[in-house]
Amino acid sequence: MMRDIGKNIRDLRQQKHLTQEELAEQLFVTRQTVSNYENGRTRPDVDQILRLAEIFDTDANAVLYGPPVPEGRKNALIQAAAGCGLTAVIYLLYRFFLPTAQDIQSFHYDPRWTAALMYVVRPVFLLLLGWSLVQVLSLAAAVKLPEKPWVRCLRRGLLAIVLCGILSSLFV
Repeated sequence: MMRDIGKNIRDLRQQKHLTQEELAEQLFVTRQTVSNYENGRTRPDVDQILRLAEIFDTDANAVLYGPPVPEGRKNALIQAAAGCGLTAVIYLLYRFFLPTAQDIQSFHYDPRWTAALMYVVRPVFLLLLGWSLVQVLSLAAAVKLPEKPWVRCLRRGLLAIVLCGILSSLFV
């Protein structure tokens, strides 16, 4: 549901602890103009919306549509539980079928089942395990990392380490 621009401006102004007069000075308009924006009698033009976004240290979408609604914690909890459950099922299947596959390989000289478990199921299990751990940790921490270049490099480095670990586990 789209919120009223005036209510968004009033909420953002109050979050910054600005009076209508102080905001008007920064916008180079009168206090009555800010009041008219907030009461919905008039709407700011595009330049003013961009200026408001700059003053409030946000983007134009927050001025137009209100602050973004955070993703529900319930959905994140369901995803984490589903990931952990699926990881456990794949692990149990792997542990259950591995001895049988090794017996087939020993007695019938047929390595297909062991190879399938080692080169397909095991990496899928490890990827799901990593994904599930990240989901659980993000729920526990509930912290969003800033979108900075060093954070992106750190994420890529961690992903490379995980992929190297998975690849090395395939050849051990």
